[in-house]
Amino acid sequence: MTESHAVSNWRRAPAWAAVSAYWLVSVLASEIQSLAGFGEGDGVRVISVAFFLVVAICMMTQRTGWPLWKRVAFLPATFAAHVILTVPSASALGVLMRSADHVRTVGEQWAVFLLASIPILVYSMRQSYLFVRTATASSSGWDA
Repeated sequence: MTESHAVSNWRRAPAWAAVSAYWLVSVLASEIQSLAGFGEGDGVRVISVAFFLVVAICMMTQRTGWPLWKRVAFLPATFAAHVILTVPSASALGVLMRSADHVRTVGEQWAVFLLASIPILVYSMRQSYLFVRTATASSSGWDA
């Protein structure tokens, strides 16, 4: 077969930069707030804002032709999906396996939140032309 069809290739550098920046901003801002004496929930709020901004940027640069209403509806849907993914994330980290009187630490809360957000971020980034380019079927799945 000599036909080639369009496939999508990740733009490796921007994708890794975005995930790294998300992680770095989330962890550093949360840690700074924790050290400054803010409440435990404030760190999770910072991570939530970073999560929302990345998803919003991905939806603003959406490449697959979704109508505007679908892009807007995707934002609250990501938070619903995040709630669902929190349980397997906590299980994977062993947080749910501890005794009932165990008080979760701030680090455990951040780790669960970050781990649950990664699949949603990857899907969102896959929808954005900032992180994916269309190429022929003969090229690899990753571009530099």
